[in-house]
Amino acid sequence: NPVVQMPLNSVIILDKDVTDLTAWFPWDRQSKVAIDKNTSYKTHAGMLKVVTDIRNRTDHTLRLDIHTKFFDERKELIDESPWDVIVLHPQETKTYTVSSIRSKAEMYRVEIMGAE
Repeated sequence: NPVVQMPLNSVIILDKDVTDLTAWFPWDRQSKVAIDKNTSYKTHAGMLKVVTDIRNRTDHTLRLDIHTKFFDERKELIDESPWDVIVLHPQETKTYTVSSIRSKAEMYRVEIMGAE
């Protein structure tokens, strides 16, 4: 099996249930969630802060597990936030914000899964 490099400075949905499509017809299909904004910046203290807007595109409530991995300039994992649960009501958008605890963080990856 080849090693797959996950993209950095992005949002990855790890759970097929979250990406299952919302319509029956191929031309009408869309993911259950949309990422409306995904940005990052360095705080005054030199920590990397990530801000992600997640929108529920369905007519029912979604529970998502979400966390962030932080990487240094060599793309090595140096920090990881704890998993958090976000509840999105139908058509609702919520902002997920997280900061690294190490000033060496230069890149990140937000990971989302369906919560049980």
